[in-house]
Amino acid sequence: MNKIYRSIWNASTQTWTAAQENAHAHGKHSARRALTVAMLAAVAALGSGGAWATPAPGGQGNTGIFVNDVSTGGCIAAYDAGSGTGGGQGNQWFGINASNYPGQLQYCSAGDKATQTKRVLFYGATVNDQDPGIVGSDSLTLGNELYVNGGRIVLNDQIRGTGSLAIGNEATFANGANSVAIGNRAFTAGAAANSIAIGTSAQANAANSVALGANSVTSMNAAAEAYAPTAEAMAKLAGLTPVGEVSVGSSGVAMTSTERRITNLAAGAEDTDAVNVSQLKSVADLIDSNSTHYYSVNDNGTPQGNYSNEGAIAPHSLAAGVNASVSSSNSVAMGDGATVSTKADDSVAVGSQAQSNARSSVAVGANAVVGTEATNSVALGSNSAVAAGTTHATALGSGASVNGTRGVAVGSGAQSLAANTVAIGAGAVASGTNDVALGRGSVANGAVGTSGANVGGKSVTFAGATPQGTVSVGAQGSERTITNVAAGRLSSTSTDAINGSQLHATNQVVDEHATAITDLDGRVTTVEGGVTRLGDTITNIAGDTSETYTNANGIGIRYARTNEQGLAKADAYASGEGSTAVGYEAAAQGNSSLALGRNAMAAHANSVALGSNAVTDTAFGTAGGTVGGVYRGYAGSAPVGTVSVGGADSERTITNVAAGRVDDQSTDAINGSQLHATNLAVNKNTSDITNLQGDIGNAVMYDSPARDSVTLGGPGASSKVRLSNVAEGEVNENSTDAINGSQLYQTRQSITNLDGRVTNVEGDITNLTTNIDNVYMGGTKYFHANSTGVDSQAVGQDSVAIGMGARANHANDVALGAGSSTSYAVSTPGAVFGNSYYNFAGANPTGTVSVGAQGSERTITNVAAGQVSADSTDAINGSQLYAVGQAIGDLNASVTQATEGTVKYDRNPDGTINYNSITLQGEGGEKTSIHNVATGVEGSDAVNVDQLNQAVSGITDNLSAAANPFFTADGDRNAEAASATGDHATAMGANAQANAANSVAVGAGSVADRANTVSVGTAGNERQITNVAPGTVGTDAVNLNQLNNMGAQANQYTDKRVNMLGDQVNRVARDAYSGVAAATALSMIPDVDLGKSISVGVGGGTYRGYQAMAIGGTARVTQNIKLRAGAGVSSGGTTVGVGASYQW
Repeated sequence: MNKIYRSIWNASTQTWTAAQENAHAHGKHSARRALTVAMLAAVAALGSGGAWATPAPGGQGNTGIFVNDVSTGGCIAAYDAGSGTGGGQGNQWFGINASNYPGQLQYCSAGDKATQTKRVLFYGATVNDQDPGIVGSDSLTLGNELYVNGGRIVLNDQIRGTGSLAIGNEATFANGANSVAIGNRAFTAGAAANSIAIGTSAQANAANSVALGANSVTSMNAAAEAYAPTAEAMAKLAGLTPVGEVSVGSSGVAMTSTERRITNLAAGAEDTDAVNVSQLKSVADLIDSNSTHYYSVNDNGTPQGNYSNEGAIAPHSLAAGVNASVSSSNSVAMGDGATVSTKADDSVAVGSQAQSNARSSVAVGANAVVGTEATNSVALGSNSAVAAGTTHATALGSGASVNGTRGVAVGSGAQSLAANTVAIGAGAVASGTNDVALGRGSVANGAVGTSGANVGGKSVTFAGATPQGTVSVGAQGSERTITNVAAGRLSSTSTDAINGSQLHATNQVVDEHATAITDLDGRVTTVEGGVTRLGDTITNIAGDTSETYTNANGIGIRYARTNEQGLAKADAYASGEGSTAVGYEAAAQGNSSLALGRNAMAAHANSVALGSNAVTDTAFGTAGGTVGGVYRGYAGSAPVGTVSVGGADSERTITNVAAGRVDDQSTDAINGSQLHATNLAVNKNTSDITNLQGDIGNAVMYDSPARDSVTLGGPGASSKVRLSNVAEGEVNENSTDAINGSQLYQTRQSITNLDGRVTNVEGDITNLTTNIDNVYMGGTKYFHANSTGVDSQAVGQDSVAIGMGARANHANDVALGAGSSTSYAVSTPGAVFGNSYYNFAGANPTGTVSVGAQGSERTITNVAAGQVSADSTDAINGSQLYAVGQAIGDLNASVTQATEGTVKYDRNPDGTINYNSITLQGEGGEKTSIHNVATGVEGSDAVNVDQLNQAVSGITDNLSAAANPFFTADGDRNAEAASATGDHATAMGANAQANAANSVAVGAGSVADRANTVSVGTAGNERQITNVAPGTVGTDAVNLNQLNNMGAQANQYTDKRVNMLGDQVNRVARDAYSGVAAATALSMIPDVDLGKSISVGVGGGTYRGYQAMAIGGTARVTQNIKLRAGAGVSSGGTTVGVGASYQW
């Protein structure tokens, strides 16, 4: 208040007056006029520092400052009196006006600006000589030239805007109101009010704009919308309604680009402050530190699709990777070219070129594809695929594919080609509806129903005759055994798989019955050849053909004699060409005939009449006959003659007949021992036929005359009976073979080789080498396991193990079910039944399928009826075995009917049976005849071939044509005989072949050519095993439902993993957003002001809905050193920063 603020010129007193700092000006002078006066005072003070006396006016050429207002009158001048004519005042300055010095008005004319070079300041209204009509209100013009420190500043008169300022030359214009143009050719447009253009050719074309620097241009479009990546981000921006712009350069086609950096920019603090590079770096560092750990994308140096994060097109979606894109909401695409297409909400595509094209689908792995409209499907593995329109499908493994609704393909190259099919194992193929292919290379081609078969000449009906699908555990040439199969139920309605022990038990019973039939204690019943009243003893029918005897007596005829005592002399007659007659009145009338004996007559060509009164008859050919319900052709069906040993009502036996050859080409006569041996082969007779009934009690029989069930152990039995020694069944899409435990074990081992490993998917899934853990309860779609125990092990090459603790120990083995374990596949090429060896199909198994372990067997239920043939490797179900039991039961019933009138062997003195002697004792001690031997009727007649055929036919009928047969098979026994050539092999069915050791071929045409396997078909003629119950332990067979459940578990596991991945990405995003908010909050804390030492403040920030608070401070330690520290707190964590700078 006591200081002089400034000294101003007082026009009223004509003196310099000291003015205090809060004094106000009054009168007509404006602020600019006062400024001018102040400037003059300052200049005057520099000249003398004191007040002036009245001076004399200087001349026109005197150096000075002249000021006039609107009129030319009232001119004020200040000049150096020493340079003028008045007063001799030396370097004193004076102020004059027109009233004090009349006649000096010429010094203040309007045109002095252009002519006066020593008058440096003019003040007035009209300042534009080129355009006097333009008047600048309160304008200020600095004269023609002004020299400062030897430099040159040009002040021109190009001011058209009200309140504007133009400094420069060469068409420098300030056309906008209140605008400033500084620099040669600097320009402010007329519409650019309140604008500034600084720099050569700088242009301010927009209102409230600033063009800084040479050639800088402003041309703001205020209506242009500010940029923000999202609408949400736009809502959080500050400064959305700009009133001007600042340009530090120019760009565009019409002019040379002159962009500039803004350097030494302090860090912005408010929402509308500019930010410097260090702030952007800190934000980038923060994002890097919070969201990019363990995540990188390499585009090989060429920016491609999704480079600008535009791949996630749909709401709530994520696209990560080069060319990754998501077009459906709530979906994820990760990997080079990974794609989730439209109409595929809630889907996932992970891996190079992976595609998910259907709702709620998952495609994981390079080139994995889920087709359009294949909703709720999963393709997991490189090149895995689910076909378009295939819903609820699962493809797991490299190249696995599904082309059927609810299909499952597990394993490299596995294929599920029809609805509800399951293919498990590398290269496994399931192509028939509801089919299951288990194990590497297994093929299931569709179910083939087997409604029944002919067993022992009798047709039987099987349960499970209309299978809905088939289960295959191999392929033609690559069959597997199914081991550890629990004993299946035996009834007419049973569809359980039968294990080897059950079939073995049946075989044992068959053998026992064969023995029982053979050992009928000398009693032959139901003889259909007319044997009547065999009362006399027939001994040594076969004669002694031992080597000792023939060596002693020779093999020829020593003597030939005839006795005519008591008879009239008569001769023999040989009238036929080449004929011979030997004996009393013997006649050989036919060409090449022979008559030997009294009255013997060989009346036909090539015929032989042997014995007294023997008469030949015309030879009749017998081409064949029906044996056991099957027609068989005979050798020697076109006889050229006949041999007779008697005549009508004078038949004879032929004794001591050597054993004839027995084959399909033999025409030898058959002796009694051979017929006896035949009977033994069919049934070893017990010593007493009544004992046979007790033996029959141990047989496997039908439960009822309906033949619809067989129960092992008998109807109502509570103790389970195991069917063991089941050879490997044929495993293909048409197979209906029973599968033994080793085959199922191998399947289990093959599944185990998946090793439960599906974790850490890196884009491709080619080798499942890590564990899929914790499948407990949740499981995978169509595949579930309820266990937390030890993992399964697929030890053998190409083996499969499914289930807790399941172990497939050998190559191609399958272990199915918890605790299941496979053993070596054992070849079963054939077996001996009734003293005959039979070859089995499937005698060379390549692996074993086990559904249990020793002491922990399981049943296989719902097994379709397997084919019964020589080459069948199908599994046999309970109904089929029941049918066999029924057939055996019917045979026993037929045998038990003959309890009376039987012929018995004689007994030795010790009570044992003498198999070398039979005494035929008729009524009254008379001899007993065996009728219909040739045409003989005598008691010593021999058995002829017809009788042998009839006996065989009767026995066969007991097996095949009984009321309730156990086995029934249809076919031509002569042309379609089953063949079991492998050791201990079994073949059942027309043309069934069991060629491998311990193999079983079941069903017509079935082939078991691998050891220890059961085959129910052949390649291209496979059968199904249907109605398989769900397995419960490691060696159980699994059914389609279980496989479907496994697929469901796989889906759930994948969904869980994808959800976890999404959660991790979301957590990273939340942390990043929180970090950005924290960085923003830190940047909002104001810096310490100049002249202050310490500044402490708080800040707040928000980014994408995440908020943060910050506290920090700045300290100016010295004039050159400044420190800053702060901490930002957000939901993502705390950010702490410290910095220092040295300034100069």
